[in-house]
Parts: sequence; C-alpha cells; structure tokens
Amino acid sequence: MQTCYPKFINLDARTKVHPYYLYESAKASHYQMSEKEEMLAAELSLSGSTAWTKLQGTITSQYSVPFELDGKIQKLPLPALINLRSHPDADVRRRGYEAENQAWNTLKEPLAAAMNGSKAK
Repeated sequence: MQTCYPKFINLDARTKVHPYYLYESAKASHYQMSEKEEMLAAELSLSGSTAWTKLQGTITSQYSVPFELDGKIQKLPLPALINLRSHPDADVRRRGYEAENQAWNTLKEPLAAAMNGSKAK
C-alpha cells in the first residue's frame, strides 16, 4: 500500500530515506501546545502534581506502626519496616511484612488520592 507523503519529503535526498518518521512527526506537531500554553502547564505542574507527589512521599516516610523488635515495642516508620525484609530472623521478616501490608492497607485512600493527583499529564 502506497502512502501519500507530503511533498516536502521529496525535496532532499536526506528526507527521502525517512518518509514515515517525517510524516508522523509532521502529524504529531499539530497537537503541540504553544509556548505560552507550555509555560502555563509547567507552572501548574509545580503547584499541582509536585504537591501531590510530595504528599505521597511525606505520608509514606512519616507513617509509623508499633512493632516488637529485640523484645521492645518500637514505632517504626514504613522505610524501617521495609528494611526488615533483610533481617536475619525469618520471624521478624514475616512480622515486618505483615505489619507493612497492614500499614499500606491503612494508607490506601490517601495514597490513591496522591497517585491520582500526580498522574502523567
């Protein structure tokens, strides 16, 4: 099947060897934002999606759960629970895993909101 490419593709020997790429690039260029729109999107991104991304990081790094380790109940943040995955004691690894899953379940709604707020533009 012969595709009808724009005439500019046949103007130069260098463009003749890449007709599909040039044609698709030309088509895609119709959907680009203007420079003014790009600047606005960048400014909105700083206040919108960046804030949601920071919220997700703050929630997951500061949420703590009580956990018995070395005979003492300690409040461990999620990163510390995750680090227990490499603990030499299998029982500690299992309990850490269970506590981590329970914590994720508790945080599912705010984390879903953070994910939805920072989705790709």
